[in-house]
Amino acid sequence: MDKLDYRIFLVNALFLPVLNTSYTEIFPANFPGWSLFFEMVMSCAFWFTARMSPKSMQALVVLSFCIFVTMGAIFSLSVGKIGINFDMGWSNQNFIGGFPRVCFGFSVGVCFYMLESGEIKSRSFDRLKAWAGRVPPLMLYGAAVTVFLFPAKVAGAFPFVALVLILPILVIVGMNSVCRTRHMKKLTVALGWISYPVYCLHIPILGLMRGLHQNAFGEFSVLILSLETLLLSVVITKFYEEPVRNFFKRITDRRRRDASVSHSN
Repeated sequence: MDKLDYRIFLVNALFLPVLNTSYTEIFPANFPGWSLFFEMVMSCAFWFTARMSPKSMQALVVLSFCIFVTMGAIFSLSVGKIGINFDMGWSNQNFIGGFPRVCFGFSVGVCFYMLESGEIKSRSFDRLKAWAGRVPPLMLYGAAVTVFLFPAKVAGAFPFVALVLILPILVIVGMNSVCRTRHMKKLTVALGWISYPVYCLHIPILGLMRGLHQNAFGEFSVLILSLETLLLSVVITKFYEEPVRNFFKRITDRRRRDASVSHSN
């Protein structure tokens, strides 16, 4: 690995994009990092958006979606295709499209919270909530898998319907779905706990293990790699990520307590 490659790795390790047209991806060291970068951007923006009224937040949903769709159509035309490409933000060619993409998802999530808390009134949402409580979690997982098995691009038609209708309904159902057995609750908690580490780490782990194996397991390579990815994700999360997160949490909690005591005095 040469000097430039080390620089790229260090930049991506800090969850910063590599804005260099020599590379297609903005996170060549770990592809999923592009979405984490945009999530960090919106986490910073939350300080400003937290003060927005329900009407302003709903306007932000519409505005960001319109910009997202427009940019998707422009990007499709720029590569000689007719349609809407919603798969933006991950490369140097469509990096700018990641901002309206993540802004739309973020603002929709905040609106769901406002609906749940009663800040936004909607009879349709209340009826959907009542129905969602009767949907078994396994059916919800199956529906989500079915959505993602569809072709990524059908002239923009399917992603459009999924973003506007299918995925928001799945989120609302998931928010209100009830685990009726102890085993189902444990399974759901476990899947939620491991999903994010697997998403963040599967590319570097797969690359490392594939290099070590050199396809030694033949037709079982995919299964072995998947099990290794799951196992290493659990180990890294349990013995590195959680202790580090708890360490910083203790620091911030102590600072809050000290600040509270100083304020009361």
